[in-house]
Amino acid sequence: MTEFIQKASLLLLTSSFRYLLFAGIPFLIFYVFFSKRFQKNKIQAKAERAKSFLNEIKHSSVTLLITAFIVGLVLFTPFRNFTQIYADITMFPVWWIPLSVVLSLVIHDTYFYWMHRAMHTKFLYRYVHRVHHQSVNPSPFAAYSFDVLEAVLENAILFVLVLVIPLHPIALIIFGLLSFAINVYGHLGYEIVPSWFRHSFLYSILNTSVYHNLHHKEYHGSYGLYFRFWDRLMGTENPRYEKTFDEIQNRRFGAKQATSKAKYVLPVLLITASMACLSFSSNHSPSLQPTPNANIAGQWMAKGEIGDGIIEIYQDANQKWQGKLVRALNPEHQSKIETAQAEKGVSEVWLLRDFEYVGGDSWKNGKLFLINRQMEVDGKLKLLPSGELKVTGQYAFLQKSRIWRRADLE
Repeated sequence: MTEFIQKASLLLLTSSFRYLLFAGIPFLIFYVFFSKRFQKNKIQAKAERAKSFLNEIKHSSVTLLITAFIVGLVLFTPFRNFTQIYADITMFPVWWIPLSVVLSLVIHDTYFYWMHRAMHTKFLYRYVHRVHHQSVNPSPFAAYSFDVLEAVLENAILFVLVLVIPLHPIALIIFGLLSFAINVYGHLGYEIVPSWFRHSFLYSILNTSVYHNLHHKEYHGSYGLYFRFWDRLMGTENPRYEKTFDEIQNRRFGAKQATSKAKYVLPVLLITASMACLSFSSNHSPSLQPTPNANIAGQWMAKGEIGDGIIEIYQDANQKWQGKLVRALNPEHQSKIETAQAEKGVSEVWLLRDFEYVGGDSWKNGKLFLINRQMEVDGKLKLLPSGELKVTGQYAFLQKSRIWRRADLE
């Protein structure tokens, strides 16, 4: 409990710093130092009072406490064992990290849209969402200005994400930063997108600061967080959005807005994505040729989520191949394993189970056990010409391979 309090306190400190940085800097730029310079970008003409800003910060401080508690609960309690958070970055392909961030944003947007619409029902609005709408003309500080119940519901998306898709801590950090940055932009009170945005494909997909500002001003419509998908599909988009957006952009850039750059956006994105896919899809593994004697019995140096270890592979009486943990090479990890064994009354820990030889120096139809996550996945083994063992785990449509070396020959 003491450790959890310490880590939750650290999370509160870092979240507060992020809030002050991501919301404070835009506030100083647009509301303090350069307010006249960005007057044309202002969405609502009326000026805000200092009391409104202080109220947003006051309610945000409560949200920061709740955020730190929920993130700490997910990351630093036994609940994590039931999630799909993985610590070893090599467990999935590198390209899965950016893809998982994109999927997280899509899932979050769907979650937020329906939660947001529910909060606008007569009963829930009064008890859950009223505080947020006290900011009729929001500032960046309103990004976290929630009532207690709404703060809990907003952060509950984390439970959904870690239970639905595999996420590395790096992906969680990127998602958290992106989500908050977009949220600050939505509450900025100023429109800052470039002139070519209106004529690009992004305009029909992404929300803007005008989009969410209209929701605060008129209370209803435009419920989406990142995207326009759900609002357009459900007919809830504010009918004055496009007209209002164009009026502000015309004020900024004149009636004739730039279109020359817009046509290059999609090709550049496609080329960038293609190059990324090519770079990540390169396979430097040795060619897989059959070896004269397919035998994997013995001890192997294995890499796993909790570090290196020695694995003993043997064939049982049913001609199936099993693999048990001999020891973890990290003394701390070994101590944790021994403690868990003693508590559960287990004498052996298996990492490979019930593999069948299928020819071609391959073993399939078996299971791999992930100690750190306390779960099993489908697996297959391949003995390489180099004498190394390629161990592949598959979860849903994702798979990751590791190379084990013989320990009894070193």
